[in-house]
Amino acid sequence: MFKFNKIILSVILAATLAQAESKEAKDIEVYAKEVQQDNGDAIINDGVVVEYDGSIFRADRAKYSFDKKYLNLSGNVTLIDKSGKRIRAKELRLDLGDNSVILKDFFTLAQEHIWFSSTKGSKKEQLITSKNALFSSCSVDNPDWMLGFNKAIYDTETEIVRFYDAKVYIKKIPVFYFPYIYVPL
Repeated sequence: MFKFNKIILSVILAATLAQAESKEAKDIEVYAKEVQQDNGDAIINDGVVVEYDGSIFRADRAKYSFDKKYLNLSGNVTLIDKSGKRIRAKELRLDLGDNSVILKDFFTLAQEHIWFSSTKGSKKEQLITSKNALFSSCSVDNPDWMLGFNKAIYDTETEIVRFYDAKVYIKKIPVFYFPYIYVPL
């Protein structure tokens, strides 16, 4: 194992994406104060900043698997995507093979006054899936109303959201239950 301490290090990892379709390989740039190599993985600590496919990721720690082609970020993770949208999470896993993302315990502002939080979310191709989630346009600390659901699937191509086991809450009291809601946006 080797270690680089107390220097800003840019590690450019050429992500040779083994995909069925021949797509252009994308570079991933990782900046940090500390990088260690351990059994085919890069262990990255202290001020981690990652640039990949037009998005910027920040975290306390990261681990990159050269063999499996994935990047795990943990601790105060912030993702700023191409459009400028910010997502905060405890953990984020980016699979460089298929460009899928898995988030744990994340929060975002969907629009100017609408917030969204979930225990788990994922994005693969055009589908975004969330589990155990809440959203509202009220105060985050004490919302007057919110919609909670066990699962939601948003198709970015058709712009349709499907909610499963949805409940409307007024001041944390469930007042309506919907086993299934289909909403075109």
